[in-house]
Amino acid sequence: MQFSEENNIFAADKLKRQTVPKIVKDMRDKYQIPFINACIRALAKRVGLPVKSAFQYLDRFKGMEFLVDFYPTLHLQSLDDTVDDLIVMCKKNGGALG
Repeated sequence: MQFSEENNIFAADKLKRQTVPKIVKDMRDKYQIPFINACIRALAKRVGLPVKSAFQYLDRFKGMEFLVDFYPTLHLQSLDDTVDDLIVMCKKNGGALG
């Protein structure tokens, strides 16, 4: 069998990965969505907001982006430390909670 791009499984996989939206591509770990959910709920509880409002706040002040981008590091620390980091990140982007 001669090597070609059509026969190359890795080339086909690379093509598939290029067409997947960034947010979906970043959420490949099966624990990432439950972790982000727990962070939103922990923030809501700490600042006394409904969960939906906490999500909207994080979305507006780049907290959701922070959770997705830094998940590999954030999921290794405590939930309280992660919420502290979220509050700091959102404040840097114009948020006022915390």
